[in-house]
Amino acid sequence: MKIKHVWPVVALLFLFATSVFVRMDSLRREPVTMFNNTFERFTNNEVYLHVSFVMGIYSTYPASQHLFGSYVGGGPFLKHRSLPLYVYTSFPPAAFIVPWAVFTTLGAPVTYPSLQIFGLAVHLLTTFLTYWLLLEILSLSKTRHARLLAVMGASAYIFSTGTLQNHMAVWWAHELLQPVLFGSLILFVRRRGKLAVWEAGAV
Repeated sequence: MKIKHVWPVVALLFLFATSVFVRMDSLRREPVTMFNNTFERFTNNEVYLHVSFVMGIYSTYPASQHLFGSYVGGGPFLKHRSLPLYVYTSFPPAAFIVPWAVFTTLGAPVTYPSLQIFGLAVHLLTTFLTYWLLLEILSLSKTRHARLLAVMGASAYIFSTGTLQNHMAVWWAHELLQPVLFGSLILFVRRRGKLAVWEAGAV
């Protein structure tokens, strides 16, 4: 394999590892239960408690009953027809189903650190998809130093405040949509905007 194909991967892995090192204190920190300021709001366990609650339902009840929905234990929501649960409409089910499927397949426990590591994996995947997208765009105009520019662009995704925070300290549904978004854009660029009917439907 040529060095020009290898060095961007090495560079992005190094930059991503640096971003993990910068966030290591957050990985060690226990999420706070109550929050009084913006920083605490971003390191709280509200989302984790919700995600672990729903994953516990998936593990407790058969799929024929829970139907992989989004649930809360009470509140002014639509009550499940047979379980003591209420359908929660703010989070799409995939935000719970995908990490649950990964943890179940790997036999990993659903903990706050494991959810953080899952968020980091999504961050890394999206970083490489960002690089790929930029490389596809730059190759259209035969830009010089396309790989260098694509690495620089992907590094912006690594180190922006939002991604540093949201891909680790909390778990929101939109994080899971990042690789879907970038994958869709890559497909769009590669097809020059001319998608097959099934591709457009999938996107």
